[in-house]
Amino acid sequence: MTIMITIMEMVYGLLFFSGGNLGWIFIIILLFVIIPILKKNMKNNKQRLHQIYNNTQPQPKPDSKEVLRKIQAIDPMFSEEEFIAWSKDLFIKLQNQWMAREWEEIRHFETNELFEQHKNQIQGYIDKRQINMLERICVNYADLYGFKQVGDKDILEIALNSSMIDYIIDEDTKKVLMGDTVTRRTRTYKLTFIRKTGITTKPGENKVNTTNCPNCGAPTEISSSGKCKYCGSVITTGEFDWVLSNLEPLR
Repeated sequence: MTIMITIMEMVYGLLFFSGGNLGWIFIIILLFVIIPILKKNMKNNKQRLHQIYNNTQPQPKPDSKEVLRKIQAIDPMFSEEEFIAWSKDLFIKLQNQWMAREWEEIRHFETNELFEQHKNQIQGYIDKRQINMLERICVNYADLYGFKQVGDKDILEIALNSSMIDYIIDEDTKKVLMGDTVTRRTRTYKLTFIRKTGITTKPGENKVNTTNCPNCGAPTEISSSGKCKYCGSVITTGEFDWVLSNLEPLR
């Protein structure tokens, strides 16, 4: 109401000083009132759209200390620092293998269900002769997000914020089909890890051995069913250590 009164007062004043010339009044109001308001609204809308597109709006952060307390209550040797560092490394490795379309390389990091899902998505790119380019990958931060026990599984969630250049090209022509080669996209993901309840971190054990079977110690060579080729143990179900069961945008 106050703003409307002020504008009306301005109009009356302009009418008085312009001798009733409405054309000049309209031009003055357009230049000094309407255009600045429109510019401000456009700027605010652009910022909101940018936040929505890049998912940079602040995410609710649970108490990571409380999450850690819950984990260490059943696994005293669990190291938050080591697990977070490993999660960051794993995330980057997943992005690189996604771009390379060589999903077999990360077979032993994922559950059977998640591996099949990602493998089918990668095959879709291969069939269409497309490559999802992921460049300049950076993990900005990662935190413990949640922990619970369901049935015979421990479920640990990590909130991970990353930025990268993300676009799709034609495999043959290298033409950009979607996105662009300069815009960095920022997004927060939730990584969900599972393992069998009762499995704990061993003293002096590094977080998740990525080169050897946790059952027999042989070099990690896994069949398409998730079995160690040496001892036959299925090592992608969380029976021996943490494996990734889901990766999704956190909204």
